[in-house]
Amino acid sequence: MVNFNDDDFKLFVNLSNPKKRYYYAEKQLKEHIIEVKTNNFKINYNIEIKINDRCIAKGSSKYIEKLNLDLNEFISLNAL
Repeated sequence: MVNFNDDDFKLFVNLSNPKKRYYYAEKQLKEHIIEVKTNNFKINYNIEIKINDRCIAKGSSKYIEKLNLDLNEFISLNAL
């Protein structure tokens, strides 16, 4: 079971345009890496599941609670 919290996200600033900011978090589940990126206001969460830098699944969610539910459902259905 994988859960993302607000504390997991780190703020990154675009060096060429400091007004552009985003939050990023990642967790590892066996050989899979789950990356989540969101905007400055933490509204749209973009999810990628990767193995060896190759993306095997993508998705998005509006809320962190929905993100966790969808992610855990995907993991259980696909036996990751």
